[in-house]
Amino acid sequence: MNITLIETGDKGWVVKLAGCDVPFRSQADAGLFVERLQQRLEAPHELPPLDGHLPVTQEAEHRP
Repeated sequence: MNITLIETGDKGWVVKLAGCDVPFRSQADAGLFVERLQQRLEAPHELPPLDGHLPVTQEAEHRP
């Protein structure tokens, strides 16, 4: 995910990510947000077990 921090002049700072703009009043607050977001994106994520659950998509049928 591309995360960009830009200064908007008199309006403060904006963190841009995946088509969203998140405004902040200070560079410090914006920087903390970016840091926490990156930590969460890089954190290990476990997928729940599939026991008892149906797959979201059907398996593809392969023909020779």
